[in-house]
Order: sequence, then C-alpha cells, then structure tokens
Amino acid sequence: MISLRHITEADSEQILRWRNSDEVRLCMSDQKKITLIDHQNWLTDRLEDPANVGLIAEKSSIATGFMQFNILNPETTEWGFYKSPDAGPGVGREICIAAIEWAKQHLPVSSIVAKVVSTNAVSLKLHHSIGFELISEETWLSLTGYGQAASAHKFFRRNVRDPG
Repeated sequence: MISLRHITEADSEQILRWRNSDEVRLCMSDQKKITLIDHQNWLTDRLEDPANVGLIAEKSSIATGFMQFNILNPETTEWGFYKSPDAGPGVGREICIAAIEWAKQHLPVSSIVAKVVSTNAVSLKLHHSIGFELISEETWLSLTGYGQAASAHKFFRRNVRDPG
C-alpha cells in the first residue's frame, strides 16, 4: 500500500536523481537534465508555496515516487508524477490512486488535470484506466488558464470526487 507525505529538504537529492534518470526524463515534456540550482529553486517553491504541493510516495517505508499538485484556481489542480526508476510494475498506478484519495481529503478543488506526452503510451493508458477523460487542448487551456499548450501532448481531466 502506498502512503504519501510532504517532501522535505532531505528528499532533494533523491527527487533530482529520479527526475534526471533516463527512465523518467525521457517521458517528460522537458527532457533536458535539470541543474542543481534549478532543482533547488523548484524545491523551494514546493516547500514554501501552499499552491504547489510536493509529495513523496512510500511503499513499506521505501520511497517509490514523487507526486505534485499545482493548484491553479479554486476549482482545478494540475498533477504530475513519476515513480522511482527502481520501482516495479504497477507502482505508478498505486501512486496515482493514493494521490486521488489524498486530493479528496486535502485539496478544495473539484478537478485534476494532466498533460501527457503523446508518445508516453504507459501514462496515457494509466490515465484512462483511473477515470481521467481525454479533453481537447482548448478545454485544457480554459481549465488551467495557461496561454498556450505544449505541442505533442494529450490532455486529461478527472473529477476529484468521482469514485475509484
């Protein structure tokens, strides 16, 4: 069973190592390696801004992945996640299911949105399987308030209160 806890400074090195691993990095929108200074700035934002929530997923007290929620407005949060390159099959799904339950209990929003790189077949399938619906780029832009979308992505939305 996956548990989620807020990230701390002590998680910094591990999160950066996971994010810069080929297994994770090559599935991200921005596939370049993150520098230490950029990572430290990003981590500070997650630690200090309540609208940017960073969580570590643990299974049997072993860190297995990272989940983030960026609260965009009173109704919508955007999520992003990755599992440790050492985590086994199915762990990403477990992290997501735990994160949906976490969001139900801790976030005031009604919708979770996600953007997934179009070539990331595993994540596309995962989002469909856990109750996300495919939405248009225009709908995603309207929900997020972003000025433009990244190319080569699929966009998803899920009602936080839906079962499952």
